[in-house]
Amino acid sequence: MPTLSGSNDATCTCPPTTRQTDDVVETVSSSVVITRALKTLSPETVERLTQTAELGPEFANATPEDRASALRRFVARNLEVSNSGRSYVIKVQFTSTDPALAAEVANAVANAYLHYRTQLKQGVYAEMLGDLEAELSSLKSELQSADRTAQAMREQARLVARRFETLTGRPQE
Repeated sequence: MPTLSGSNDATCTCPPTTRQTDDVVETVSSSVVITRALKTLSPETVERLTQTAELGPEFANATPEDRASALRRFVARNLEVSNSGRSYVIKVQFTSTDPALAAEVANAVANAYLHYRTQLKQGVYAEMLGDLEAELSSLKSELQSADRTAQAMREQARLVARRFETLTGRPQE
């Protein structure tokens, strides 16, 4: 039976350096991303993947963790993630005898990576927002304190001007 591949090209917005694209390729093919991808697959797709993996009858009695681990290893062995080095495009390819399954797994991995990257960025942005809100609160407190000090100084200047006028009989210049 011929082996067909499903693929999904995901555009990366990182600068086109070899190190960075290698990091993206490594992250896409990581167990974290593969685990997330497997969780997004429908039960029917997981069943087809299990049958394709030919894990044997002992797999039926395995714990859910062992099944997930076996499927993760199977996907990792049949997953190819690459970058030509000439562009921002990351190629995600899963090899299977079932072309629809290959496409579903490749798409699930690419989407899991994009979702994972988005969550990481949102976490960083949420932390930055928290820091900025704390700084804003501190600056507001400082501004209120400075306003109170300025108001007190204006009052003091008015009192000095009144005293000067009272003592000299003419307004202070």
